[in-house]
Amino acid sequence: MGNEFLKVHADHRGELFEVINVSGTQFILITRPGVTRGNHYHKAKTEAFTIISGKGVIHTRDRSTGKLESYKLNSDCPQIVAFPPNVTHSVENTGIENMVLLVQSNQVYDEGHSDTYSEKV
Repeated sequence: MGNEFLKVHADHRGELFEVINVSGTQFILITRPGVTRGNHYHKAKTEAFTIISGKGVIHTRDRSTGKLESYKLNSDCPQIVAFPPNVTHSVENTGIENMVLLVQSNQVYDEGHSDTYSEKV
């Protein structure tokens, strides 16, 4: 297999780098305090979020039923929050330190066909 440097995407919100596996994509998402990311949905992609450090909240809205849900995240009590396609979602860092999440997707990211559609929760 060997060594491979991962491409890091960085901006004012934090850093992200992808770790690809056989069945999809895994990436580490680092979000700065007070920042909300996401506010989008996927037509085909399923995602699962696991907090590594920090604390935050995930907000979701099922686009077919309108049902709203919120999931508090705290690295002191790790959990996996997963949602299927057509669920609008956002994640907010509510802590005072960077929040680190492991995000798993059932698809490999394709920049030309991202399956990501902006829409507020």
